[in-house]
Amino acid sequence: MQSLNPNTVINSFYWRKLFYLLVALLFLFVLYFSYASYWQTSALKEIIAIQNSKDSEAAKQWTPLQKQESTNRLVYLQKGLSAETKKDLDNLNARLALNRVEKQFEKILAMNSTEKNQELDKMIDQTEKEKLNQAIANAKQSKLGKTVPSKDQGFKLDNQGLSNLLDLTTPELRAKFHMIVQEVNRRRQERNLPAWRPFD
Repeated sequence: MQSLNPNTVINSFYWRKLFYLLVALLFLFVLYFSYASYWQTSALKEIIAIQNSKDSEAAKQWTPLQKQESTNRLVYLQKGLSAETKKDLDNLNARLALNRVEKQFEKILAMNSTEKNQELDKMIDQTEKEKLNQAIANAKQSKLGKTVPSKDQGFKLDNQGLSNLLDLTTPELRAKFHMIVQEVNRRRQERNLPAWRPFD
């Protein structure tokens, strides 16, 4: 009867132990990344839920402590987001904001002439107030010998910015925005104000 070589037994035991160790490490690796992915998804869902709660009617009845707790939780969750998840959240928030803007456009466009002019006047007054405040700030900077920022009032978009805007907006929203610009400029002309060119 042939006896087993002790070295063969040791080597077999060594490789079996190494195999189990590698399997355990692989399991932990998969478990870690599965948990990380699950946490990112859960955190994103919770952030959206908190944001919706803060914008709800019920939030108006929150105590200062409840408001602070929701803000703290929001900050904690956002700190743990990966760059990719942060980008997803930014895109989602941008789309939600644009949806609110679109509803506001629809509301204005559906108004009668008197109501529409009143709403347009609010928008125009706000724009003119911002221009005046900027002019005052520029004058102060100029007196101090500091560089005065450009007086352009439009939103300068490069090719990437234009591409991002097109990705986030729908043709319907862009058409409504065009109609709002026309209405604003009609009202500005009636008030002897220069035309508003948002992208010049």
